[in-house]
Amino acid sequence: MNQYFLYLDRDTWLHRLDARTKVVSLLGIFAVALIFSDPRFLIAPAILVVMALISAEALVNLRKIDERPLIHISMVGNIPADRE
Repeated sequence: MNQYFLYLDRDTWLHRLDARTKVVSLLGIFAVALIFSDPRFLIAPAILVVMALISAEALVNLRKIDERPLIHISMVGNIPADRE
């Protein structure tokens, strides 16, 4: 199997959810991350994502993502552009 293939065929409650539910949840987490910039408000969605990864038995994918150079390139985009 390709080492960059992140799909895991597991029988967990998260994998059995309807795709629309997963998309709406993901959009909600993105909306919270875009609306708030204070870390106090971002800790709750971060904890929810980690809990979902743990319950879906998908933490293995974090090691695969870390090995990909794309994640390091995308981190450059997080540098603030407003330099005063």
